[in-house]
Amino acid sequence: MTSNDKTIKIGVASIVLIAIFLPILLIGGTGTGTAGARSGGLSDSVPAEYRQAIIEASTKCDLLTPGRLAAQLFAESGWNPNAVSHAGAQGLAQFMPGTWQTNGQDGDGDGTADPFNPIDAIFSMAHYMCSLSEIMQQWISTASISGDLYDLTLAAYNAGAGAVQSAGGVPAYEETRAYIQRIRQLESQFTTAITFAGTFRPPIDTPMTVTSPFGFRIHPIYGTSLLHAGVDIASPMGQTQVATAAGKVTHADWLGGCGNTVIIDHGTIDNDHYETWHCHLSAFTVVEGQTVNAGDPIGVTGTTGNSTGPHVHYQINRNDQPIDPWPYINP
Repeated sequence: MTSNDKTIKIGVASIVLIAIFLPILLIGGTGTGTAGARSGGLSDSVPAEYRQAIIEASTKCDLLTPGRLAAQLFAESGWNPNAVSHAGAQGLAQFMPGTWQTNGQDGDGDGTADPFNPIDAIFSMAHYMCSLSEIMQQWISTASISGDLYDLTLAAYNAGAGAVQSAGGVPAYEETRAYIQRIRQLESQFTTAITFAGTFRPPIDTPMTVTSPFGFRIHPIYGTSLLHAGVDIASPMGQTQVATAAGKVTHADWLGGCGNTVIIDHGTIDNDHYETWHCHLSAFTVVEGQTVNAGDPIGVTGTTGNSTGPHVHYQINRNDQPIDPWPYINP
């Protein structure tokens, strides 16, 4: 930075089935879970101490991805949190002091926004990029500027929003154009492809005991015959649940009777689209937009939503319709 200007569709039918027909037997027990590292689709070229912050910060707006944010941070400072440019730009994200005054964020929650604190710098870059993208989008909509939104936002970060406006697009500065090109090229270096192979692993790392199978049953809360859209597996409160296949987190929030729910989109294989649901969690270890591999922690067992006790409710949707997941995770 050199200037001071510096979701896959979720089927409605599936949601209704989950919200109304969720299972729920009292499992009991106690336990603790461990949150493990999250890859987020980032390659090993990204320093481990910055990964979680990059993944979480990249969810601040649709423009960003973990790979894009990592590439921009590296282009700015080469991962040096103490970097200072000849122009006076500071830290991992190379903020000019004046720009930091209005855009610096307290990313790690210690009460201070410090450009030389790498976590603060990561969240501040994401915040500023998202703010700039809103400005660029507004100018595009009024035909004040033209071009690719991401390129324009990178140009605004590097040369200033005013320079982009004056040029009617990416300014013809050699430095700015080289900056955009470099980040575009670096993105692939910091990104690891997530590929769904069409197979699923168990959602927990302990022997599985089914407490309620897939299919119609007398609902333990409503007392009527309803479809149980997944399989219930015994699991103590706080046990770590993991992604059962590679994919992208499209939901990590409350979802009706499902309570705290993680939904992972696994893409399409053999013309069938797959997603998996983990319901009733007590806490999340992923965020929406994050990519995961099989075995990555996604949350911990709980009893939120329409539940009478802690357990795993695990569901596979194929083409937006729930199918029996047991044959897939216990072949």
